[in-house]
Amino acid sequence: NAVLDVSYVGNVARHLLQRRNLNVVPYGARFQSGNADPTNPSVALPDNFFRPYPGYTNLTYEEHSGTSNYSGLHVNLTRQFSRGLQFGTAYTWSKSMGLTDNDNQTLPTYQSYRVWNYGKLSFDQTHKLVSNFLWEIPRLSKVVENSVVKAVFDNWQFNGIATFSSGTPSVIAFTTT
Repeated sequence: NAVLDVSYVGNVARHLLQRRNLNVVPYGARFQSGNADPTNPSVALPDNFFRPYPGYTNLTYEEHSGTSNYSGLHVNLTRQFSRGLQFGTAYTWSKSMGLTDNDNQTLPTYQSYRVWNYGKLSFDQTHKLVSNFLWEIPRLSKVVENSVVKAVFDNWQFNGIATFSSGTPSVIAFTTT
């Protein structure tokens, strides 16, 4: 009366929407002597003076070049009704990898984003265990034969679900100018 199901699930997505900034401040431009403020040479000019398209801030280019993939081992054990009791347990061991988590994220410009950004996605949960049970409470009308007892105290169930999962990856970042 028990069923064990073991399966592999894989998914690959291509041509996902990504964004790139075409007017990013060139790497190291703030430290070049040609970009120093003439009135105060120890300070660089504002960024918009030495961008590839001067006078504009960010120019966002949207492209469909993103990728992501999912691989998971799924194990499911279900025990069918036996004396009014049913239970099930499911376990997933998986990995979600890709370049960006959503359509609003902008890719880095200075490094190859396929090398620099590819990794676990922010919603990846490696381990997930879900257990459930259902118990049909014995009918009281078997002991006390009465239509009111049958209508009120029969056909009740008690059930529950418990989920245990690992956390999502954390990102550690530091930004300075």
